[in-house]
Amino acid sequence: QSVDPSLFNETLSYYESRVENYESRNGETPIGLPVLDYMKHDDDYSTVVYLKGALMFSDIRKRIGDEMFFTSLRAYYNEYAYQIAPPSALLNIFVNECQCDLSDIYIHYGVP
Repeated sequence: QSVDPSLFNETLSYYESRVENYESRNGETPIGLPVLDYMKHDDDYSTVVYLKGALMFSDIRKRIGDEMFFTSLRAYYNEYAYQIAPPSALLNIFVNECQCDLSDIYIHYGVP
């Protein structure tokens, strides 16, 4: 079952506005920080990790397309099911599956 595209786009717009508002108050904050670095403000973790993280995955999906995006997610699941995956695992799988360079996206969002 697919999600209504207008609902999806409205959700992304909401996330973008929340992240822009947060970063206008607190400065640009990378996604890839240690957890304790997100404790300066009440909404640090939720805004940066969840909302900005979702925007990063949306950008990856736009770049590589739906088929490759979901193929990568399945490959990640198959490789790391019932394990604790290293932080770079999913991002490396996207690159390996699409055979493309996503470093500009990772840099833009502050992922090491």
